[in-house]
Amino acid sequence: MQFNETGLPLDATVFKAFTMFSKNAAQEAPKARQIQPGVTAEKPAEHDNYPVRMAQLLNETGNTDPQLLSLALLNVMPPQTYGIVEKSFGKPMVDLLAEATKHNKTAFAYVEEASETVKLLTLAGAVATFEEFRGEAQKAEEMLLKLADGQQPANGRLMIPMIPDMRVYERLSEVLFDKTSSRTLEETFREKLSDFKNDNERLKSRIIEMGLAEQLPPQISYMLNRPDSASFRYPSFEETGLLDTPKVRAAYEVITTHPFVPPEGFEAAIEVGKLLTEKLEAPSPTAVATSLLMTGMQHITPDDFEFLDKKLDWDVTDLMKKYGKESGVSPREIATAPVEMKQVLLANTIAGLTGMKEGIKSIKEMIDQQEDIPAEVRPMVLAENLQRMLYMTDMMDQTRRMIGNSEAPQLDAAFKTILKEVRADIAANLPQPPERPFGGLGGPGGRGPRPSSPGGHSFDLD
Repeated sequence: MQFNETGLPLDATVFKAFTMFSKNAAQEAPKARQIQPGVTAEKPAEHDNYPVRMAQLLNETGNTDPQLLSLALLNVMPPQTYGIVEKSFGKPMVDLLAEATKHNKTAFAYVEEASETVKLLTLAGAVATFEEFRGEAQKAEEMLLKLADGQQPANGRLMIPMIPDMRVYERLSEVLFDKTSSRTLEETFREKLSDFKNDNERLKSRIIEMGLAEQLPPQISYMLNRPDSASFRYPSFEETGLLDTPKVRAAYEVITTHPFVPPEGFEAAIEVGKLLTEKLEAPSPTAVATSLLMTGMQHITPDDFEFLDKKLDWDVTDLMKKYGKESGVSPREIATAPVEMKQVLLANTIAGLTGMKEGIKSIKEMIDQQEDIPAEVRPMVLAENLQRMLYMTDMMDQTRRMIGNSEAPQLDAAFKTILKEVRADIAANLPQPPERPFGGLGGPGGRGPRPSSPGGHSFDLD
């Protein structure tokens, strides 16, 4: 695309930004990603002009400031090029690029703190995303209709765009609507968001109706079948039963507004927080607040802390920074952790065992409903799953021993009780092995006795 084809204003700064963007785009090789045999996710051709479309949307809605339009064009420039950008456009442009990147990495959870320029850029980027998704969704629907008629997709590949997480865009609607300097851009965003929801739901329904959901990679299948998280409604803080202190309320505010906290993560966080509230005679506000954040958030980025440090008490963010790493924590770190962190870990383990106890009730029913599993094989499948659960209880018990003294005898007692109950339920539901000739002591059709492993029982997890 040539500059005179963009419809952007004839401004020297905007033209210079377009030239830099075009050179960078020409150097980037097209990337295709095979997510499973026969299904490929590719960068659509339209995405090459995504920054141009952002600038066009801003210009079309009356936001003609050259710096803003240039920011839209340069927003895809990698950080290693910021030195070149600074030489051509000055440090303020690099600062805006860095600010926009931070909000993008944190799923716009703190976009209400962004500068006006970045807020407008965010709205334009969302609208451009809606338009791009509509084009890809329409192509996918055409392929699905042909597939339903017995026609194979071109090159034998079914192209399905990634199903987006609506929470991010609902968050933008809540925070930015009627709060920027461009009502026209806000109205465009609201209109396109409605179209986006319809396109999204129609594509999801088509895939599910055709029985293709289970053939897709787990992460896409999960997004297709999960409830609409954007419609999830959070209870008021008073309804949760959590320890009522400013420290805990601040953490609750974060987990009810951050898109990185899915509904299932929120519910797990409340369960752990209530354990720490109800089981201890003197609940620790630091432990309860930390448990909400570390249990609820799918992941926490370093950029999050630039904002969280202003929202949360220092002791909470200190624990999150040290023990909330996605790589996990070592046994030594667990053993030497502050007592508040030990209580969080122990409460999480108790909640995990409680979930496992509930799962045992339904696992046999789930296996029986799998028509592709022969009836005679189902007891073996059930036994395999239950043995894995039994192994997990050993791992949880080992974690409890590593935690050491949590200074919470009520939690220790609750752990021992639920651990005993889970193991009893597993034993009660384990299928009995078939009787072998000669009592299983060898002979025709039988195997000899298996020697026991030193130090305990041996479970065949294969």
